[in-house]
Amino acid sequence: MRGRSSRARGAAGGPEADARDRCAVPGRTTGSLVESLAIARERHGNRLHLIVFGMLDATTAHILRRECARACPANIDVVLLDVAHVNSLDDAGLEALFAAYERFGERLALIVGPPCAHLIHLNGSRERLPIIEG
Repeated sequence: MRGRSSRARGAAGGPEADARDRCAVPGRTTGSLVESLAIARERHGNRLHLIVFGMLDATTAHILRRECARACPANIDVVLLDVAHVNSLDDAGLEALFAAYERFGERLALIVGPPCAHLIHLNGSRERLPIIEG
């Protein structure tokens, strides 16, 4: 997936307005395969839902870190970080998940799919992250 950021904000962009953002980065090319990361951002009152698509690895983990840094923890009670659509995760991606947990603490819930769950299990990190398997 290639693209630039596009944003659609709710009326007046206030805290009560639902906001949906999608940010994508140009991918790196490996043969004929383009690898990238996209994050959909949904805000519902005091809840933030980040939905991550693509590859969360050494070349894209900084994007997730940046999205987490954009969130203002004082205005958020619950952060759902949905990585169920991540098709590949490496150690740098896993470190980005730990950084999100460090930033949001008990407000964070991770939704993981099979690729992420597998690495998290192999790494022995299952008990250290607030995981919901999806």
